[in-house]
Amino acid sequence: MGSTLMNVATSIKTLVGMAAALLGWLAIHERDEAGISSVTPAGSASSAASSSASSPTDSASPGAGGNAPSEPSPGTGGQGVGIDPDLDPDAEDGSGGGVAVPTLQDAPKSVEFGVVLVQYSGAQGAKKDARSKAEAQKLAEELLTVARDDFEAAVKKGDPGSVISAGKMFRGILEPNVEYALFSLEEGAVSGVVDTPRGFWIIKRTD
Repeated sequence: MGSTLMNVATSIKTLVGMAAALLGWLAIHERDEAGISSVTPAGSASSAASSSASSPTDSASPGAGGNAPSEPSPGTGGQGVGIDPDLDPDAEDGSGGGVAVPTLQDAPKSVEFGVVLVQYSGAQGAKKDARSKAEAQKLAEELLTVARDDFEAAVKKGDPGSVISAGKMFRGILEPNVEYALFSLEEGAVSGVVDTPRGFWIIKRTD
């Protein structure tokens, strides 16, 4: 009887040991499977990221939400696109592109000035029935003679927009040829006839 009980106990221990071993194996197997499954998505994401990084994108293309810088338009001071800011677009020297405006030497950063305006058809702000450019130039040359003796009298004979004092003008605002005409004047001096996009100007530096 005693030996039988010992055999039964031994068998139970053996079964428990086998069961424990089986449970341990299952645990290890499940852990390994979990590890494989957890690595797979990361590997896929890494592969996708690598593929995305290696393929070209259009994020910098205009219209695609990118930040590609737009190409700045040449020209300053109100000149048209494609016009060299250092050229006088109205110079008629046969070159078709104007002539270089001289560099201002020791010019102030700002000056006060007055202007006699003579508009012509096609100029900015001109009326539809404005005089021709040739007629305007002739009138401007007549007013220039007056302006050199009596600038105020010339202002009264000029078109609306003519003023004895237009206030202060800073460098870098006017077209290069107009800026040069103004900032190269000595205080109290009167310019010649200057062609601008707004019409012919006769300029007097007042400070």
